[in-house]
Amino acid sequence: MFRNYLKIAWRNLWKNRFYSAINIVGITVAITCLLFALIYWNDERSFDDFHTHNPNLYRITTNLVEHKGAIAQTVGTTGQVQGRAFKEAIPEIKKYARVMGGQISSEVSAGEKTLGLNTLFVDTNFFEVFTFPLLDGDMQTALNEVNAVVLSETTALRLFNTTDVVGKVLHMKSNPSYQRLKKPLVISAVARNPPKNSSIQFDILLPFSFLELAFVDTNWLNAYLGTFVVLEPSADFKAIQQKFNRVFAIHAKDQVEQNIARYGFDSKINYGLQNMLDVHLTPLLSDNDFNGESGIVNTSNPLYSIVFIAIALLIVFMAAINFININIASAINRAKEIGVRKITGGNKTQIITQFLMESGLLCGMSLLLSLCVLKVLTPFFNTLTDKQFVFAEILNLHAGIFLILIFGSIVLLTGLYPAFVLSKLNPSEVLYNKLKWSSRNLAGRGLVVFQFSLGIFLLIAAIVFHDQMDYIRTKDLGYNPNQIVTTSISGNRDHAAIGKVLKQELSKESAIQSISYRHNYFSGGVLVNNRQLETQFRRVDENYLPDVEIPILLGRNFSPDFTTDPTKSVIVNETFVQESNLSDPVGKSISLIENDEGQQRKTIIGVVKDFHFGSLREPIKPMVMSMLQAPYGKILVKFQQSRQQEAIQALEKGYKTIMPDAVFTYDFLSDLNAEQYKREQQWQKLVNIATVLSLIICCIGLLGMARLSINQRIKEIGIRKVLGATVSQIVGLQTTNFLRLIGIAFVIAAPIAWLMADSWLQNFAYRIELSFGLLVLAGAISICIGTVTVSFQAIKAASTSPVKSLKAE
Repeated sequence: MFRNYLKIAWRNLWKNRFYSAINIVGITVAITCLLFALIYWNDERSFDDFHTHNPNLYRITTNLVEHKGAIAQTVGTTGQVQGRAFKEAIPEIKKYARVMGGQISSEVSAGEKTLGLNTLFVDTNFFEVFTFPLLDGDMQTALNEVNAVVLSETTALRLFNTTDVVGKVLHMKSNPSYQRLKKPLVISAVARNPPKNSSIQFDILLPFSFLELAFVDTNWLNAYLGTFVVLEPSADFKAIQQKFNRVFAIHAKDQVEQNIARYGFDSKINYGLQNMLDVHLTPLLSDNDFNGESGIVNTSNPLYSIVFIAIALLIVFMAAINFININIASAINRAKEIGVRKITGGNKTQIITQFLMESGLLCGMSLLLSLCVLKVLTPFFNTLTDKQFVFAEILNLHAGIFLILIFGSIVLLTGLYPAFVLSKLNPSEVLYNKLKWSSRNLAGRGLVVFQFSLGIFLLIAAIVFHDQMDYIRTKDLGYNPNQIVTTSISGNRDHAAIGKVLKQELSKESAIQSISYRHNYFSGGVLVNNRQLETQFRRVDENYLPDVEIPILLGRNFSPDFTTDPTKSVIVNETFVQESNLSDPVGKSISLIENDEGQQRKTIIGVVKDFHFGSLREPIKPMVMSMLQAPYGKILVKFQQSRQQEAIQALEKGYKTIMPDAVFTYDFLSDLNAEQYKREQQWQKLVNIATVLSLIICCIGLLGMARLSINQRIKEIGIRKVLGATVSQIVGLQTTNFLRLIGIAFVIAAPIAWLMADSWLQNFAYRIELSFGLLVLAGAISICIGTVTVSFQAIKAASTSPVKSLKAE
């Protein structure tokens, strides 16, 4: 019986191969999209699930006020002292481990080879708390010695071309701890590369005792590194958090009082816990910090995978609608077959089984094709999502279960409704041509409207996405990031002396126009007119503003001719002037309440035009710039546009001449700006691809429906031509019916897309304004696509000789 069902199914699919091809293409695209979405979803939710101490592994979080007037915020970090104190006072904590790094790069030398390596400073029990297997070495003792190091497998190969490296020595000549150690580092173990789905990544591990040779911090008010704890399974989280705060109150009492006396505010520190399994998809502020040392990288947003799944499901529904519509619309051609089957004893179950078999055969072919497409497109998908999927690793038992569920769901989704509709046909109505399809046609039209609503929704989303990203790319930032390459002096070197010499050497190069220095941002409070203002601080030299072309509106720039500029002068932006209500700001004094220079009074010597020093997601904040007392921080080299490569070579030559053992790296300032929107740019591509695929599916479905509709009206078309109807009149008649459905779909989709686009744009402080022109564009594209698709079949039918049409009938 099964063989007979299969044979009939194959014959029907081959007989209607045009419509079968439409369905196979649609279902293949849908399954491929859904598989990619599920792979991404599964990867995002698998982060850090390999640690054996899950689900009892947590990191300690800190809620604090950074400076007077600031809003309390939660970070995933603590200082150096909390872990040990909490472990000693709270019996529910079985183990703790500190991790400092994530954005720390160290210059490590092995013989003549020097590399910049991603470095983590960790406690000796790191391998007891986290599950990172060793290829070689003893995890119990690997980090016990102050000069012990653990390399990742890849790092060992990069340095020595082998993983058999235990006992070999390394040097970190520019590291302050190494300079105090006064002996080589010895490799004690080699760890397997951290899994791709790990929030903790490293090239080299160093013990905390090594870090403490140069940096010991006993301040309870600091929060910059990650402290992780393993709790007893029966631990009460709320009780533990209360114990955290009681321990803090005892140990930090004097430091809190000193902070209040010096800066006039209480940090109001409270501690909490975050499960390790939640870290990747629930990142805290410290995880996204460019200079972050929390040990956590590769954080993400759960919204990305949700949106991806939603888009994939939309495409699946659209492909399923094609299948259902074409099957129901073509039922008139199989109605007599079903009637004869019923008269000869065929029951409803057998007919449903037959149609489900056809659906299963078609979906099975689509599934096999989608796996082939998946294999071919995996490298492209990796580029699009910034992942590292391998096709061979994707196909596992877990994936097999997913495939079976997807196959079964799509077979039922596409096969059940047409099977039930067709199995209910009355044999007498069918065989005597008394069958009426009006209600079923209404359902088909409703499905077409729903399908095009989804396609138009994605089209509007793609247009908004494109316009906003184009706005970000082309918006005037208030400065010119072009023709500027950046680098920095790494390690524990004499930055002032090296920076001065480097500046002198590079000034001799004709391809280089100018060299300036800039120190990174930090936030703090400013007292002006007896009013406190939360401000961003930056230190720059006298060349910075001219090099990046930031206009000075009032006053003057920093100058070495004014000896008080490095210590007493500041330049502010327009927003600072507006929010501090200064009518004549030049010459006014302000007090820096809290920053790493201490509390000082300074004089405003200039006001610059507002510029975007952060992301366009945030409004411009008040800024105070002070003058660097010596060359320090980020080096900005402005070069002649036509001599870019020459300038970079000159920069590298000068850099390596002064620091021959240093690792030279550089970035273009314009690329660093674009990096802030990397995620959005990736998702713009994804939405564009999804929109194109959805419109293709809509088109091929509409093509199939138009062909069926025209075939069923071929006699009517022939009669109309005999009565004098022109080709254009017949084409207009056929296309109008379908364009009316597209119009209804647009009316449904447009307001929903508008509201969701407006909600997404609220994430940007600077954004495009939604206009009706956008809707007009989307509507015009939809109508054009529908017209072209239907007209293709309509013109073909209208051009056919009426003699042939009527004879065929």
